[in-house]
Amino acid sequence: MFTTYLPQNEIDLHEYINSHDALFHFCKPEDALSIIKTNQFILTPMKDLDDPFESAMNFEFINTLSSSNDQKKAEKIAFNIYSSKLDKMKTGSFCSNIPAHVFVDEKKLKNSNLDLKAWQRSRMWSQYAKDKEYKGHAGACLVFSRETLIKECKKSSAELILCSGISYRSKLKKPIFNCTQAFEKGEKEYLKDFLKEESNIDHLFFQKFIDYRDANEFRIGLWKKDNAEINTSASIKGIILGDKIAEELAGKFKEVKNEKNIEVINISFQNGSPKLTTL
Repeated sequence: MFTTYLPQNEIDLHEYINSHDALFHFCKPEDALSIIKTNQFILTPMKDLDDPFESAMNFEFINTLSSSNDQKKAEKIAFNIYSSKLDKMKTGSFCSNIPAHVFVDEKKLKNSNLDLKAWQRSRMWSQYAKDKEYKGHAGACLVFSRETLIKECKKSSAELILCSGISYRSKLKKPIFNCTQAFEKGEKEYLKDFLKEESNIDHLFFQKFIDYRDANEFRIGLWKKDNAEINTSASIKGIILGDKIAEELAGKFKEVKNEKNIEVINISFQNGSPKLTTL
């Protein structure tokens, strides 16, 4: 159960960004301004994500068929399901304050994320909060309410709505694909059964290789043929600006602060320690 927080103009952003409800989206300043002005967060097809493992078909086949032709038909269904995943599943990625589950082999690590809050992660500022010249720490970080974003997702007409934290593994788990059932039921009916299995959902959409664990990702997914977006008018709680953001762009965020009544703060890293100041 998450705490219900006050509207943007009534919260203390310095306090809120340390809560479990807070989610963080690091991005280019132009993208942040677009999200704020349009109140729309456009989701990305899984085929366009940066982790190559998420684009590779990686099923564990069980109950294989004795007929090679029938087995090929079942594997064709598996291929179509994976293709649908890459095309239809539209995702939004956020950094969370809630520690992720990290596994080396099958052993879960303790204190795997160094107890850092999301906004304190210098790597995220370097890798994602860039400007047009790809200079790190020159972008912005939008602060969202997890609870409100999930409520907005549930209003979607998507066939499947998923919201969960990512688990990070040294050895990725394989979704279980039952070849005999797929062949007997056909693609449409088998897909319904396949997506009812929680482990299949987790292993298909919510795991990444351990190298990515610093992102501490919380993911939103909408299974939808067309483009997908989330209304963010109620969920944006504040903005954090990188310490190398251009002065002209900082001025545009100051305008947004006044127009939208959203708190804007700056971050700087002094001797490796993050420090926040109000814009």
